[in-house]
Amino acid sequence: MTLPALVQKYRKTIVENQLKQAYSLISNAVKWAEVENGIGFEITTKNFDDVNNVNGFSYEHSEAVFEKYFKKHFKITQSYNKTDSQKYFKYRGQTTRTYISPGYAKCYKLTNGQGLCYIARGGDQMGYFYIYLKPDKQDKVIGRDVFSLEFTRKNNVFKVYQLIQDSYKESKRTQYINGCISENEYPIGSLPRVMICTFLIWNNNFKIPKDYPIIF
Repeated sequence: MTLPALVQKYRKTIVENQLKQAYSLISNAVKWAEVENGIGFEITTKNFDDVNNVNGFSYEHSEAVFEKYFKKHFKITQSYNKTDSQKYFKYRGQTTRTYISPGYAKCYKLTNGQGLCYIARGGDQMGYFYIYLKPDKQDKVIGRDVFSLEFTRKNNVFKVYQLIQDSYKESKRTQYINGCISENEYPIGSLPRVMICTFLIWNNNFKIPKDYPIIF
């Protein structure tokens, strides 16, 4: 194996291990939140008096949900306000979104060096975690430096999963591969590329597949 190939393999292994760690941390936080608040507890704006007029997505709602239910279960070294969450957690490769859902994300830095942003989805039982493997890196690339995990309530139990898994078809594999590098790829072009790229690794047991289109 040539030196460049060895370097690529090494970088991929690091990403795989970091994603597994992020998944474990997030899953643990969601499970503990249920232990403390009851199975399938309600996550809606009505539970937060200071943000009950935001009507859907907002930085304030995301912050309130994360601070109340999840923060204590992460080891956090820094908490970013709304302006800095947008400033420091931008990423490249999304022409319609230069950073995650403008203005909605509450971001943090963890003791393991990773960046973590959270978005509460309106008034329903779903949320999004965005993982930044190198949060201090200036040029963050989707599918290499930035990934996402979602959680939702199914059968009255919260679980961390990937939205795409409910509709994924192996026969359309090429379109999913293309969707990881082009947000206009049909039929999944309406989904953020970061979700598609993360799914390709998630769906391969957290191993970067051979046909993964991002260069490390």
